[in-house]
Amino acid sequence: MIDLDEPGSYTPGRPPSPWRWLHSLRSTRTAWLAALATVTAAAVPGTPTHAEPLPVLHPVGRITTDSATSVAGDLILAPAAEGNAIVAYALDGSGERWRLGFNDVGQVRTVVSAATVTLLEYGVTTIISEKVLRVQDTVAAIDVQTGNTVWQRPEQPIVGSSVLAMVVLRASDGSLAGFDLPTGRQVWHRSLTPTAWVIPVADSPPDRGLIVAQPDGTLFSLDIATGAAGTPWRLSTQLPQVSFAWRDVIALQHPSPDGSGGFTVYRWGEAQPLWQRQFRVEFGLEPCGDSLCLHSTADERVDPYTGTPTGPRRPAADVIAVGNWEPIGMYAGRTLARLDPRWTVDATTWLGVISADDTVRPLMPLGGRYTACVVTGEWLYCEGSAQIDSASIRLHELDTLILGG
Repeated sequence: MIDLDEPGSYTPGRPPSPWRWLHSLRSTRTAWLAALATVTAAAVPGTPTHAEPLPVLHPVGRITTDSATSVAGDLILAPAAEGNAIVAYALDGSGERWRLGFNDVGQVRTVVSAATVTLLEYGVTTIISEKVLRVQDTVAAIDVQTGNTVWQRPEQPIVGSSVLAMVVLRASDGSLAGFDLPTGRQVWHRSLTPTAWVIPVADSPPDRGLIVAQPDGTLFSLDIATGAAGTPWRLSTQLPQVSFAWRDVIALQHPSPDGSGGFTVYRWGEAQPLWQRQFRVEFGLEPCGDSLCLHSTADERVDPYTGTPTGPRRPAADVIAVGNWEPIGMYAGRTLARLDPRWTVDATTWLGVISADDTVRPLMPLGGRYTACVVTGEWLYCEGSAQIDSASIRLHELDTLILGG
């Protein structure tokens, strides 16, 4: 249970510590105005004296932070705690909507590991769930609202596109096929050897949505919608390991057993590398915004085409924290933020709103330790822990709190 005081009053109690002095001033002003309002109301017959109620915090379910969750409309999808099913919980707190066990999809009975869920928002009607089984991978399209299986196939998912309503699957013989997401109808098929690597290309147009890499260094692109192959080219080296493909660059990793090694970065269609880097310690490279982020003895951002450092690594603009407040999403033109209990004097998660001048106004306590929150559709969803339920708030119920400051 989460104590939100009396349902007809909003008493924030002890404020988040970074703004204790500011809250004290506001509390004094609020108390003085409330007293004045009470006196005024007493002189006007029929005028009630009450505070606006807090938004309702709906307990959703015991969904822990190590669960892979997806939000679909008014539902949150997550693996069951026992790891043998996917469960859909209603965000309005009405409980479990449906539960899909492993044996409800496919004929193979022996489960090796938990399911992973990938939501492909074709409307909000279909998800792709991958069940890793002892004999084969099974992919199923599930109706989100009912949990019923729409179609299923014994292949491994490679990539899905809600814009194209397509999903690409790979069979045990190495071949690829594109399927219509709503119906499961095969649209195209392409034979590949089992040794070929198929890598989704991040942040790319559909005609370069996939890259096929042979161990001898030959590469070509595949169009997700049609399966058409682009012009092949060959790199100046064999492929030790493809780290990632992003926009028009490809990063090859050269790992060593002790964690050291390096990587080489190529431009799409070119044989010679753009740049390379070697390390004596553990390292990593990944896209971040319009740059690449390098992880080693010191994190830094580098130019994708030259490898030249462009500055220290920093989060994207939409996730830059204000003090200890973590932005969680936009609503009504405002940025909502979460304050972790370790930064509050009342050991409570707080919800706030970030102003244009980068100050934060606390809105309400959420209670407990919510490890992450997200704005999605009509809801604010906060993920709980092993100790407290995840919870949600209808966004429009925040209007009074947001506009009242």
